[in-house]
Amino acid sequence: MKKNILFIFVLLLCFCNSITAQDECSTAVDITASLTGVCNNIPSPFAFAATPGSLEDACGAASGPTDAIWFTFTAPFTGFIDVTSTENPSTPDTQVSILEGGCGSQVCLLLDDDGGNGFTSAAMGVPVVAGNQYWIEWTDGYGGAPEFFDVRIVETFPPVTTDVQDVTAEIDLAGACAGAVVEYGTPGFAEGTGTDGSSGSLSGLIPETEYEVCISCGNPALCGFTGITSGDESTSRVCTTFTTFAACDPLAVEAVADVTSCPGDPVELSATLNDVIPGAFVDYTVTSAASCPVPIPDGTPIDYTLGDDQGTGPIPLGFNFDFFGTTYTDVCISSNGYVTLACSDETDFSDDAIPSAIDPNAIIALFWDDLNGSNGNGLIQSYSSTIGGQTCFVANYDIGHLGAGEAVTGQIILCPDGTITINCVDCQSDGGIDPAVQGIENEDGTVGFFDPAFPDGVVPGAATTSNCVTFTPNVDPDSACDFVAWVTDINDIAGTTVGTTNPLTVSPTMTTTYYAIVDCGGLQCTDEVIVTMDDPANCTVFTFSIDDPCNCTDGIDEDMDGINDFALETITLTPGSAPYDVTLTTPGLVDDTGTILTDADIEALIAAADPGTGEPFDIIVYLPADGSTIYGIEITDGNSTTVNFVKPEGCPVCPDIANIPTVGEWGLMILGLLMSITAVVGIRQRREEEVYG
Repeated sequence: MKKNILFIFVLLLCFCNSITAQDECSTAVDITASLTGVCNNIPSPFAFAATPGSLEDACGAASGPTDAIWFTFTAPFTGFIDVTSTENPSTPDTQVSILEGGCGSQVCLLLDDDGGNGFTSAAMGVPVVAGNQYWIEWTDGYGGAPEFFDVRIVETFPPVTTDVQDVTAEIDLAGACAGAVVEYGTPGFAEGTGTDGSSGSLSGLIPETEYEVCISCGNPALCGFTGITSGDESTSRVCTTFTTFAACDPLAVEAVADVTSCPGDPVELSATLNDVIPGAFVDYTVTSAASCPVPIPDGTPIDYTLGDDQGTGPIPLGFNFDFFGTTYTDVCISSNGYVTLACSDETDFSDDAIPSAIDPNAIIALFWDDLNGSNGNGLIQSYSSTIGGQTCFVANYDIGHLGAGEAVTGQIILCPDGTITINCVDCQSDGGIDPAVQGIENEDGTVGFFDPAFPDGVVPGAATTSNCVTFTPNVDPDSACDFVAWVTDINDIAGTTVGTTNPLTVSPTMTTTYYAIVDCGGLQCTDEVIVTMDDPANCTVFTFSIDDPCNCTDGIDEDMDGINDFALETITLTPGSAPYDVTLTTPGLVDDTGTILTDADIEALIAAADPGTGEPFDIIVYLPADGSTIYGIEITDGNSTTVNFVKPEGCPVCPDIANIPTVGEWGLMILGLLMSITAVVGIRQRREEEVYG
């Protein structure tokens, strides 16, 4: 009996310790290993300790809890979790918090009191990130501890894979929740306003642009939770951002066409790298003339109402404009006779000499001075004009100086090829004596160009100035991208590189896609070659063999002197694809008359003997039987498969036995000879008898 009491006491002690061990954050029970699927039940019995443990009321529960039961887990993937006590038969009055961070410094993610049926809890839709640690804290504000609880964890965001070449993106939704809704758009877009990507394919993307993609799980399985309607179910969105690649010029790399090959046959991979990288800006060539035609508008000009020291703000050019090697898409027009591509200062009237680091910079000055857009004819316009086959941007001025009537009339013309023209039709100095500035200057004010007639761009005071100055950009020649490698996986270049030379010969044994990777000034571009394995019936592997290369038995005794003159060589070929190219690397083979065979002779023998059925066939050749000849032969078939053979040294001199008669043959020969002699003698005797009768 005492033993039983002792056993029960120890059991209770262990049970009590198992309960109180998790009333501290630092001793929280780790349930990560229990989160093996979407729906997970945590079945251990729980109770609040008699002596309160640590409490981290980061969520500010109104019930004033004093004790807690702690659990922790590390999120196995990015998604969200639901934690509920709704399945408890006794429906205890529970309260639960989901937290993130270290003990003593947790951040509240969600607090739930009566979100389930009755007074049970249902903390739904708490976002989690793969690898981060989280805490589940059941608090005793209403005295209820769950007998068990359920955790549903759903992966909602798989990786986004962006395509290098086509400016598209793919999402593998295999591990996402059923019915996942995918949207994508500019970062921060509102739910329901993005572009649908529920198929997993994101298209219509712009190069070098950041996007946000979000997945909502809607109403996946409730894991048997009771008291929760689908309307209460989590609809949490998990989002991520990605940036598309820059668009590659399709001519950056052009790989050879796809090919069909037999396993192991050599295939040459080659790629053409075209000159698609624009040459770097060098400088401008300045040409000046007394005048040039005023550009004719293609449509109705846009008028700007500008007063003293005012600007238009950015105006779209309608094309990419390269200015001192920097590309711009907008321009700002100042009422003081200049435009700025940087739009840094549109109101300056100081007409600084060119160049100058003082703003404004990235300027093109027609006649920079203290002008007033309301004076003179008060006309400042922009319009498009077709010049030399290009649609150019024109800023048109017909205004006056501040406080005076002197006019400034002319145009600033920007064309897509980077050419700039300043056309001063009638540019009058203020009072006829005040200088102005004309020319172009880069974005940091360190380099400028101007009419050589006006050093540093300073136009001296004059009653009128009329000139036409054109600035034509000079650039280095366009160049090709740098070849990087041939690979079999564009998402794992380092791990699948098969070669770094172009061209490259490969011998695949299965259908393989090879990618030519090039570096275009930091932009990775690619083109592919698919090598498809041919039908096995078309892929007989070409081989040949020499049957007994030191064969003396089947030689030829050409002069019938009982001595072998030539040893026979049988070459057996397993055909590949005709035609066959033969190279005698060491000549020495002969025909049955002793004539030295050439490459063409053996090619003719092969062509004559090949039955065309794919079956092996033989050709017969010879070589001197004295063992002195060393020969080498190399045969290449139509699939570029090459096989070679070199006759080994050390072949013995063929013994003179191939045509020596056997004993029986000698007997027959002697018998025949005797019979011949007897016959001759008999004939002679008869003739003598007839004569001498």
